[in-house]
Amino acid sequence: MNQSHSDTYTASSVAQDNQGRVQDLGRGSCPINRLQSPTSRDRLKNLRILQCNINGISLTASRIKLDQILELADAHQVSVSALQETKLQAKHLLKVKGYNIVRQDRPSSGGGLVFLIRDVYYQKIPNPDPQNICLESLGVRILSRNQNVNIINLYHTPNNQRFNVEEFENYFGESTVILGDLNAKHATWGCATTNARGQELEDLANDKGFLFLNDGTHTYRSLSYNTTDVLDLTLISPDIFPYSSWRVLDHIGSDHSPILTEINFKIRTLRTTNLSWNFGKANWNNFESILNERLSQSPLTEDLEREWACFKDSIFIAAKRTIPRGKDIIRSYIDIKRRRWEQLCSNLDYKTPNSRLWKLAKALDRAQPQEENSNSITKSNGSLTIDDQEAAEELGKFYSNESRVTFGREDKKVGILDRNLVKTCCHVSTSNQVFSDYFTTSELMYAIQQMDNNKSPGPDGIHGKFLENIGPHGRERLLYIFNLSWKVGVLPKQWKTAVIIPVRKPNKEANSLGSYRPIALTCIPCKLMERIILRRITHHLMELNLIPEEQYGFRRGHSTIDQILYFAQSVRDAHNLKPTKHTISVFLDLTKAFDKVWKNKLLVKCHDEFNIRGRVLPWISNFLNDRSFRVKYQSGISSIYRSYQGIPQGSVLSPTLFSLFVAGMEKMVSSCNIGLFADDVVIWKNDKDVIKIENSLNENMVAIQSFAEVHKLNFNPAKSFTCIFTTNRHMFNLQPKIYLKGNLLETTKSPTYLGFTLDTEINCGKHIAKLVEKGRKRLQLLKFISGRDWGANSGTLRMTYTALIRPVLEYGYQVYQVASQTNLNKLEKVQLSAARIITGLRSCCPKAIVLYEADLQPLSMRIRTNSAKYIAKLQSLGSFNELRNLFFSGQATRD
Repeated sequence: MNQSHSDTYTASSVAQDNQGRVQDLGRGSCPINRLQSPTSRDRLKNLRILQCNINGISLTASRIKLDQILELADAHQVSVSALQETKLQAKHLLKVKGYNIVRQDRPSSGGGLVFLIRDVYYQKIPNPDPQNICLESLGVRILSRNQNVNIINLYHTPNNQRFNVEEFENYFGESTVILGDLNAKHATWGCATTNARGQELEDLANDKGFLFLNDGTHTYRSLSYNTTDVLDLTLISPDIFPYSSWRVLDHIGSDHSPILTEINFKIRTLRTTNLSWNFGKANWNNFESILNERLSQSPLTEDLEREWACFKDSIFIAAKRTIPRGKDIIRSYIDIKRRRWEQLCSNLDYKTPNSRLWKLAKALDRAQPQEENSNSITKSNGSLTIDDQEAAEELGKFYSNESRVTFGREDKKVGILDRNLVKTCCHVSTSNQVFSDYFTTSELMYAIQQMDNNKSPGPDGIHGKFLENIGPHGRERLLYIFNLSWKVGVLPKQWKTAVIIPVRKPNKEANSLGSYRPIALTCIPCKLMERIILRRITHHLMELNLIPEEQYGFRRGHSTIDQILYFAQSVRDAHNLKPTKHTISVFLDLTKAFDKVWKNKLLVKCHDEFNIRGRVLPWISNFLNDRSFRVKYQSGISSIYRSYQGIPQGSVLSPTLFSLFVAGMEKMVSSCNIGLFADDVVIWKNDKDVIKIENSLNENMVAIQSFAEVHKLNFNPAKSFTCIFTTNRHMFNLQPKIYLKGNLLETTKSPTYLGFTLDTEINCGKHIAKLVEKGRKRLQLLKFISGRDWGANSGTLRMTYTALIRPVLEYGYQVYQVASQTNLNKLEKVQLSAARIITGLRSCCPKAIVLYEADLQPLSMRIRTNSAKYIAKLQSLGSFNELRNLFFSGQATRD
């Protein structure tokens, strides 16, 4: 039966009858059957392979052939696309959204093989050493629970050279598909003539028992002579031959036709279809009314779990009746590519949320590898996962083990002390009303206003949009739940669970467990209560000035720039002294800092050192203990795993709790400076005698390590490094001998600290070069939008520049404003390029006019203005602020 275009997204099989078996292969004939649509419950489908000699995709004009292949892959639900003669070289970028790419380029021009793989797990097969330079090969193994399938992609140049039989025999094996353009001709697969290579291939296939799927349909048409032939072949091993079918598809831009092969093996797919709330069509008035009605029917109780269940169920009942919910629409690749920019740019205006543009900007910044040897995760025993569920379980075990901490006999006393302190706080009232008073409506309203309602929900499924629209009665009920939890010092059990989404780190291998950063999704109602508690804790800490001044992380009025500026100014001041002093710094890396926080020690420090008592200490204790999580990896969801130690990722309270946990580290340092920003630690010393600096730093390394051992923290010598800052060019290559845990630390000339790239003389040239590179990458965003006749107007282009590009250029201006004019002019040139894109004015137009028409100030003028504001801010700070003291009194109090 001819499949119509409307059936494109409902096809589940090419060659199977109602019983799921192939009726008749018949050299590729397709049985007539009613195509079944896949359901969200059954994520099993047949393995479909698309092959085509694409005859070049290296040029921009030829990329339309790739688009056509991708559209065919979408239409026929293909998992593996094998392409020959890509004619790509190493300099050519090939990235296709939603696909893993395995490619092999010919060192010289021409040739080249590529696999485009999606929705299945695979592993690259190592290539044998090539003995025939005219034969190119690339193999992947498709992983399945029942049976793996090897796919070998081949291309042989059209010459008279014969096969190397010994080399070619390596490709034959069980459960193997061999496909490609071998330029081999034989009557067996429908050629009018037979050549020597074709006879060799026929003999070899007969010896190995392999069968040809070709049915005689021509696969090649000469555009010059208008003749046809069969050059694209598909061989298959006898064990999977009965389950296979084959057919030639419609012609595309290449002179070779694409071929679809299907193997009737059920494999699990990685793609899932999730239901999503359409908040744009929500009826919030009805939502509030239904919620109020449901809550009014349920009287208040002292049962926290019952109250939480009632509130949550009422929200979902109201949401289901008033907010549409549906599946994402799947479109063809061509439609997606054509419409995504049209939809974005046609709707861009001054009110466009920056988050939509940020996604595009981050995509431009991201540098994921083009080629993946495998998308399957390697288990602890060395084998590979074969489906999402197994991968999720492996990640769950890994993250759970990462939270384990080894304790000794003396450490158990800290746990006993912690429990006694928590019990005391439960039964003894405190004079500090901040930690005893119930929460108020104004505090709840503040927390809701500070909430980011675009964040993903946690395991409870409650979105921030729901809580934003629950109305006065709903807020009153939520506040009652908060105060009940505050009163009893216990959280609803669901609030102590998380869903972890593993996100691969840039430039990391996909098959390594350590390559994924765990993003924890916790319950948003719990985050609201955390924000209220955090506000009270912060007020308490600020009022009593309990946070060490060396800690710049997660403090109001403190930023990464403050810490960078303090460090850079200290180094510059040392350089300006007579005689000049040198600076040696040590940048320390804390391994799994948040995951290794010792909970008992943290609670004891909160009580003893920071006077955090009353109702808040039992609540935080319950918040930290008995936590669990599940891992959601693509379509797989793991079992429940326990978090043994550590503070929850993604929590509102966690950053402040971590700052309190590492407080005291600064007291271990003597005769040196230390800077802390969360888990980023830098220690430095200024002196004219380098040997003296080394001795002092090594003594402090021992003290810092002892602090880490007491707190069960771990500094990683392999990721820690040193750097010398000096104006003496003869010392630029000096490698300081600084040791951590007996390991000599590596020396670098241009360390990156808190996003700022430093250099030996603090002249900021390296940092400005990186800003220019990143800024020019983001200029592509403006070019994309402005280069379309349906694109955005100049006002939107300016808004895009000021929101996404100019902040990049201005990052760290407080530090780099003293750089040379030559370096500063490099930033001005990036802004000028943006201004020309915004206005459309050519390069012959004077710079001043271009900036005026774009309504942009020169960066130098903005830097002077913003620097004056920054200085005014420093002046307003108290004398206890180290950065203020450094600027206005000539030296810091701790120097």
